[in-house]
Amino acid sequence: MVLLVPDDIPEDSLASTIEGNVQEMCALFEGWDPRAGMAFEDGAVLGECLSRLPDRDDVAKTSPDFLQAKRHALSVFQQCRKERTKMVVDRGNIQQYLYHLHDGPEQEERDRKMQMTPTPEGEALAWRDPGLAPKLLGYDHIADVSLSK
Repeated sequence: MVLLVPDDIPEDSLASTIEGNVQEMCALFEGWDPRAGMAFEDGAVLGECLSRLPDRDDVAKTSPDFLQAKRHALSVFQQCRKERTKMVVDRGNIQQYLYHLHDGPEQEERDRKMQMTPTPEGEALAWRDPGLAPKLLGYDHIADVSLSK
C-alpha cells in the first residue's frame, strides 16, 4: 500500500524514507476508501462533460440535438476515463511486480535505481518517476475533457 500525506520529517533530513507507524497511518486514513481516488476523478470528468451540454430554454431536453449532445458528452467521458484508467492500472500492475521482487539480481537492480539522483524515468516508485508523476498526480480533468472533443 502506498500512502501520501504531509509529513513532519525534518527539512535537513537526507532520508527519503523513515520507519512508519501503523497506528498513525490508520488514524490519518480513518474512514477512507482507497478506491475513492478514481471515483472522485470519474465524478469530476462526468460533471465537466455534462456541464457542457446546452442549457437554454429554447433547447428541449428531449430534442434530437440535445440527445445527440448528451451521447457525445458520454462518449467524451468514456474516452477520457478509459485512457486514464488504463494508464493507472498498467502502472499499478508494474508497481505490484516491482514491490514483490524476490531477493536477487532483479531486486538489487531495482534498489540501485531507487537510490539514483536525479530520479530516472521508469523509477520503481511511481510518484518519483519524472515521466509518470506529473501525469499520475497532476491530472487536469478539464484539460482532458477539452482535448477529447
